[in-house]
Amino acid sequence: MRDDHRITVEDLEACAAWAGLGQIEAGDAVLLHTGWRRLLHTDPQRYLGANPGVFLRETRWLAQFRPALVGADTWCFETIDPAVTGPLVTPCHQELFVRFGIRLGESLALDELADAGVTQFVFCHAPLPAVGAISSNAPAIALAPELPFRP
Repeated sequence: MRDDHRITVEDLEACAAWAGLGQIEAGDAVLLHTGWRRLLHTDPQRYLGANPGVFLRETRWLAQFRPALVGADTWCFETIDPAVTGPLVTPCHQELFVRFGIRLGESLALDELADAGVTQFVFCHAPLPAVGAISSNAPAIALAPELPFRP
């Protein structure tokens, strides 16, 4: 995937169909595995320089289903390609938090799930209750029978 690849609604629909997933339901966690997080240790400069992601059309499309959380294995959920974003800085964050009240996860470790072919699992996520904060470190846990238990 290119550094500046914009993930489109059509990409999301095709991926869901390929994985045999039904329609997104209210309360679901929708997580995008791009493979980008693999660069974190092998090419951190590239990992932090840019990343593939959605933009406003895709964010609003996802929001219509009322997921509890959306996230990705990228450091920024949306594309930061100036050719796409223009002068806007993380507008998808603003749409998700302020307009739709949807939580966001970034830099999620999704490789092991993807490598095992896991597309549905129980997602446990508990952000820290930091008063006045807009974000916190919130390690997530995936419970999937296909994966070995690791305490």
